[in-house]
Amino acid sequence: ATSGCATLLGARPLDAARPGETTLHAVRVDGRTRRFLLHLPPAAARGRVPLVLAFHGHGASGAVLRETSRLDAAADAAGVAVAYPDGTGPVPGIGLTWNVGPCCGW
Repeated sequence: ATSGCATLLGARPLDAARPGETTLHAVRVDGRTRRFLLHLPPAAARGRVPLVLAFHGHGASGAVLRETSRLDAAADAAGVAVAYPDGTGPVPGIGLTWNVGPCCGW
C-alpha cells in the first residue's frame, strides 16, 4: 500500500535515502511517474554499495515483494542496497505488471 500511495505520502528525493532505512522515491520516465522503494544497508554509511533490483511478480508491487521476501535483512548482511520498483497498471499500487513483449500491457 505504501508504494501505491506515493502521492498521498510523498515520495522523497533520492538524497533523502539513509543507511539502515527503506524510503519511497519516484522518477519520471517518458512522461510516466515510476515509484520504487529503496533499502540502504548500514554499510552504505561508509560509502557506495552494490545495488540489487528486485522485480515483483504479476499483480503485486515492490512493497509486497519487500514484505514477502525479507530481502532487506539479507541485503544488510551482504552490504548491498535493494530497489523494489513498481510495475504499472490502471490503478497505482494495485494489480501492477511489467510490459514484457506480448504480455501484460501497462
